[in-house]
Amino acid sequence: MKMRNIFKNGKKLLVVLMFSGLTVGALAQNDPPPPPGGGGSSNTNTVDNQLSGKAHIGGGVLILLTLALGYGGKRFYDFRKKARAEA
Repeated sequence: MKMRNIFKNGKKLLVVLMFSGLTVGALAQNDPPPPPGGGGSSNTNTVDNQLSGKAHIGGGVLILLTLALGYGGKRFYDFRKKARAEA
């Protein structure tokens, strides 16, 4: 019975890995070409076009690391509490 569960879970894992492998190719694409410039010195959109799409991720990474540290600390606390109760 245990072997059946292993094969069922293995099949599910294989399907997930296959689909995630297909999406990696879609994410690895080149940047789109820049918009055509109108020429002349009155074109001020070139600075805006160069800066678009440059999001800062420092704050989000800090939040994720803080949450992961808190979650790990809670798990460690619960583990030690359970170990002391069993001893």
